[in-house]
Amino acid sequence: GGLVRGVGPSTPTVTNANGASQSDLPYHFHTGPVRALFAMAEVQKQGDAKYGAGNWRGIPIDEHVNHALAHLLAWVAGDLSDAHLTHALCRVAYAVEGEIDQKEGTPDDDLGD
Repeated sequence: GGLVRGVGPSTPTVTNANGASQSDLPYHFHTGPVRALFAMAEVQKQGDAKYGAGNWRGIPIDEHVNHALAHLLAWVAGDLSDAHLTHALCRVAYAVEGEIDQKEGTPDDDLGD
């Protein structure tokens, strides 16, 4: 398999009402929260500048969850000093990526380095 499930030459195809065929992606990016993803990428850029790109990969999943909870609770408490929901979103994404890494291997494992 490839690095990303459902994207590649072995992906099944689907034919639409116009008779045109394409890969049958298992994703619906076009219906998701696009502005939230942009906000997450902005926080990611800030984190890359502050800690170094990819630094989050060296942090255990439980610590990402702890920081996500701290940001959520700060938001619940009414703290306006940071983009707490976006930071929580990033930390949850890092935790999910860590779980995928544990299950499927890290992306570097597939690069043949």
